[in-house]
Amino acid sequence: MRKIIFVPCFCFLSLLSIYATPPSPDSIPTLVFHDSLESWPKLPAYLTFLEDQADELDIDRIMQDSSLKFVPVDSITPGIITRSIWIRLRLKNRGTKKVSGMISSSNLIDTLWSYQVQNEVIIEKQMSSVNENIYSKLVPSHRNYISLSLGPSDSMIMYINCQFRNNATTAHLSHCGIFPTRNFISYLFRTSATQFTYAGMMSILVLISIFLFITFRERSFIFFGLLAFCFILYFLEISSILRNYTPVSLHSGVPFAQMIISGIVLFVGLFVRDFLDLKQHLPRYNTAYLAITIFVALICHILLMTAIPVYLTVTIHNGVLLVFVFCTMVPMVILTRRKIKSGRILLYSFLVLFIGSVFFQLSLLGILPGGTWAKDTFQFGSLAFSSFLFYGIFDKITGIQNEQIRIKAERDKTDELLLNILPFDVVRELKEKGYSDARDYERASILFTDFKEFTQASALLTAKELVKEIDACFKAFDNICEKYSIEKIKTIGDAYMAAGGLSDREKDSANQTTKAALEMQTFLVKRREEHLRQGKVAFQMRIGIHTGPVVAGIVGLKKFQYDVWGDTVNTAARIESAGEEDKVNISHSTYRLIQDEPHFTFEPRGMVNVKGKGDVRMYFVHLHADA
Repeated sequence: MRKIIFVPCFCFLSLLSIYATPPSPDSIPTLVFHDSLESWPKLPAYLTFLEDQADELDIDRIMQDSSLKFVPVDSITPGIITRSIWIRLRLKNRGTKKVSGMISSSNLIDTLWSYQVQNEVIIEKQMSSVNENIYSKLVPSHRNYISLSLGPSDSMIMYINCQFRNNATTAHLSHCGIFPTRNFISYLFRTSATQFTYAGMMSILVLISIFLFITFRERSFIFFGLLAFCFILYFLEISSILRNYTPVSLHSGVPFAQMIISGIVLFVGLFVRDFLDLKQHLPRYNTAYLAITIFVALICHILLMTAIPVYLTVTIHNGVLLVFVFCTMVPMVILTRRKIKSGRILLYSFLVLFIGSVFFQLSLLGILPGGTWAKDTFQFGSLAFSSFLFYGIFDKITGIQNEQIRIKAERDKTDELLLNILPFDVVRELKEKGYSDARDYERASILFTDFKEFTQASALLTAKELVKEIDACFKAFDNICEKYSIEKIKTIGDAYMAAGGLSDREKDSANQTTKAALEMQTFLVKRREEHLRQGKVAFQMRIGIHTGPVVAGIVGLKKFQYDVWGDTVNTAARIESAGEEDKVNISHSTYRLIQDEPHFTFEPRGMVNVKGKGDVRMYFVHLHADA
C-alpha cells in the first residue's frame, strides 16, 4: 500500500527504505519452513521479479524460456514505473507438518494471477482483483490475497503476475507480506478490533467537540473535531477497512488517502492558528502560516495532475510535509519560550504524535519486531495527541470562562456605578449607542429637601461628626428613592434633590415622589427624637415638590452627571423654601395629580407669595392616619 505520511520521520525513513543497499542479485532466495518456526520472515527478501512492460508474457513462456532472468526485489532501481511484472517465490517445507498461509499484496496492484508449480507442473491457479465483489473473494477485502499450502518435505515455486495501477512503481513490491493461516486470522481480527476501537474512541471525541462547539461557539472545537475525523478516515483507509465498506468507485482513480492527508494538514493548520491565537501573538507569522497550510494541503493533488512519476511525487510531497511540520513547530517553540501555556500543551501533543510515528515507521521498515504494539503506535500517538489537544481546548475554555467571569464582574461593578449616577434608561442608552441624548419629560415631579438652620447646628459638631450625620441621612434618602423608583439627581451641601417620572416605566411619579417625601420626613423626625433623648444635635427639614415639564440629560465630558433643567426645577426649589419644618409642601400641579389618592390628606395653604414667582397655590400633604 502506498502511504504518504505527514510527520518528518516518515519522510526520512521512507527514503532509507527505498535507497537501502540491495543484496546480491546472484543469490536465489528460498523461503524455508521448519516446525520450530513460530513467525514467518519478511516476504520481500525472498521475492525475485521480472518486468513485463509489454504485458506479453504468459505462464508457459515463463516456465520454459530459460533466457528470462528474475532478479531480487531488493535490487530494483527505485521508482521504475511499470504496468505488469512477474514475481517468483521459492518455498520449501523441511518440517513434519503441513504449512498453510496467505500472501497479501500492495493496494496499488489491481489484479493478481498466481500459479503454484511442483515438478514443472501447475498444481493450483488463483486470481484476485480489487474490482471483484469483496464477499466473493478469498478474504473480504479490497486488497488481494493468495493462499498457499505446502505438505511435509515438499517444495514448490510460485509465479505471480501482478497488474499495477497507472504510474505505480516496482518499489511497492516491498508492501507484500506472508502470514501463517492461524496468525493471519488473528492478524485480521486484531487489526479490525484495534481499528474499530480507535475509531470508536476518536468518534466520541468528535461528538463531544461538536457538542462543545454548539455550546461555546469556539472554532477550536470544530477544527479539532474535523481533525479527529480525518485521523479516523486515515487509519481506516490504510488498514483497508474503509475500502471494505465503501463503494469501489470511491477509490478508483481518486487519491483518497491523499485527500485525507490534505484534510489533516488543513485542519492542523487551522487548529494551530486558532488555538495558539497566532493573530494576536505572532501577527506576521499568522498570514504566512495560513498560506503554507493551504499550499501543502493542495500540493500533492497538483503534482498528481502532472506527468511526474508517483515515486517522485511521494518524495516531493513528503519533503513539503516535512517543511510544514517544521513551520508548525516554530510558533509552538516560540510561545513555549514565552511561557504561554497553549504553546506548551500543543508542543507536548506534537511530540507524542512524533514518537508514535517513529515507532510505526520503524516497524514498517522491519527495524523493530512486527508486533502489534509497534504497528499501532502511530494510532496510539494520534489518540494521545488528540487527548492532549482536547485537554488543551478545555483548559483554554476554562481560561476564557474565568476571563469572562472577571470581565462580567468588572462590567457589573461599572454598571452598578453607572446606575448609582445615572437612571437605568440612560445607562442602557449609553451601552447601546455610546452616548445619551437629552430628553423632554412632560410630567416630572421634582423633590427638594433642606435642613433648617443647618449652619448654626453644624457649628456644634466636628467636621467628622457633621459629615457622618449628613451621610446617614442621605443614605436613608437614597434607599427611600430606590424603594419608590425615583431618581436621586444630586446633593448640594445639605440640600438633596430627586425626581420622579424620568422613566418611561413610571406612570404614577407624583404619587411615588410624595410617598418618598413623607417617608423622608418620618425618618428625620424619628431620628431627631432619638438624638434629643441622647442629648445630641438634631436636624429639622423642609421638603418641597412641584410637577411639570423638564429637560434631563448628561452634561460635561469628565466627571459627568445626570441633571434636570427647566422652570419646574426652579419652582420646586421655591416650594421647598416656602415650606415648614417636618412637613411636605407641594404645588397645585402636584396636588391635582394626587388629590384622589385615599392614603393622603391635604392642608390647603392658599396662595403663597414666592420670590420670583409671585403668588403660588400650595398644600401641605400628610399621610392618612389609616394608611
